[in-house]
Amino acid sequence: MTDVERLFRTYNAALVRYLTRRLGDRDWAEEVAQETFVRALRQPSIQNERAWLFAVATNLVRDEARKDSRRRQHLALLMREEGLDYNEIAEALQLSPGSVGTTLSRARRRLVESYEALQKSREEREKHAAS
Repeated sequence: MTDVERLFRTYNAALVRYLTRRLGDRDWAEEVAQETFVRALRQPSIQNERAWLFAVATNLVRDEARKDSRRRQHLALLMREEGLDYNEIAEALQLSPGSVGTTLSRARRRLVESYEALQKSREEREKHAAS
C-alpha cells in the first residue's frame, strides 16, 4: 500500500464529512477531497498528515468561493447591462437587493481598474517600441 492509499483510507471519510458540512453538497465535497489527495501525491513529505489534508481542503474551498464570488459579480454586471433591475438580479443570484448595488459597484470598479491597467501597459509598450 502506498502512502497516498494509506492517507486516503485513513482520512477520506472524515475529510468528506467535514467538506460536506462546509459545502452542503456531498458530490462537491468528494471532488474537493479527491483534489486534496491529488495534491498529497505531489508532496515529497507531509509532517502532520491530518492537519495538512484539512488545511489544503479548506484552502481549496476558499479558492472556489472566491471564484464563485467573481462569477456572481460578472453575472450581475451582465444582467444589469441586459436591463434587469436590482430586484430581478437579487432573485436570480439569491442576494438581497441591497447586496446587488454593492456587487455591481465592486464589479464596475474592477472593470475600470482592469481597463486602466490595460491602458497603462499599452502605453508602456508603445514607449518602448518608439525608443
